[in-house]
Amino acid sequence: MTDTTSPKKNTGGWVAVGIFILIIIITKPILILTMNFFIFLRRLLYAGDVIPFEVLWTITGLLTGAILGAWVAKRRYRLADKWVWYPVGGLAFFLMVFLLVNKV
Repeated sequence: MTDTTSPKKNTGGWVAVGIFILIIIITKPILILTMNFFIFLRRLLYAGDVIPFEVLWTITGLLTGAILGAWVAKRRYRLADKWVWYPVGGLAFFLMVFLLVNKV
């Protein structure tokens, strides 16, 4: 037999309101950081009229995906550690060339 005289505490509504207020407070700083990050990448990957900007973004995305894929393969299939460092080195070399060429 259950006791129906004690009121149930309904805290789900207050948690939802708290999360909503937190999202409202954090949204503007996150948007500013994201905008500044993409402006930095836009200036970093500028190669003039020689190479289209989309090609450079594609190369950056492929190297980032290779890093994540190698990391997952290392964890799941016990890939050797050296194979993880090849895409990391490739991305680092790619970004260092553009850091030296473009005065960001």
